[in-house]
Amino acid sequence: MRDFEFMNPARIIFGRDPYPRFEELLREMNVTSLMMAHTKSAVRLGIYDEIESICKRLGISFTANGG
Repeated sequence: MRDFEFMNPARIIFGRDPYPRFEELLREMNVTSLMMAHTKSAVRLGIYDEIESICKRLGISFTANGG
């Protein structure tokens, strides 16, 4: 294996309605594409639909991998 370094900073937004803050961060960071890795519960809880909707509204290319 080759030597490598990987950095994966994470931001976790807690609260009843995190989606406005999430949308604000996507704008601030000038995100153009987003890949969402998720479980079935993200779909069941409506999280998937919210994220997909925000991406469509902002013109962000959205790809999901879950199941």
